[in-house]
Amino acid sequence: MREPLYRRVNTRARLVHHDHGGDHRHQRNTKRELAAARLDSPAPIHWLVARRPHERRDRVRLDEASYYSGLYVDDDNRLQVVDPELGVDDMEPMCPCCTHTFNGVRFTRKYRQPPR
Repeated sequence: MREPLYRRVNTRARLVHHDHGGDHRHQRNTKRELAAARLDSPAPIHWLVARRPHERRDRVRLDEASYYSGLYVDDDNRLQVVDPELGVDDMEPMCPCCTHTFNGVRFTRKYRQPPR
């Protein structure tokens, strides 16, 4: 079990040292391990983040109706969104039966029957 995200610390007592600050100094690149621990497999991380420029996609579909922003690592080794302007208002569902989401937010547009 993981530690809670909060901790009650007595800040009123005098001369009590809590050793704040240095505990995360030696942890490096743990974001990937934290994300992989919450997934059933680490493969979806590689689906979202493009490793090469030709693999970049505006959106990535991970499930039947779940879409996420495509990501890549830039030249400064920072994680960037491929198309930051793309939002839930730009997405249109492919079928009327599913709940389509983009980054966890439901599509605002309704399903439109394609012309015959």
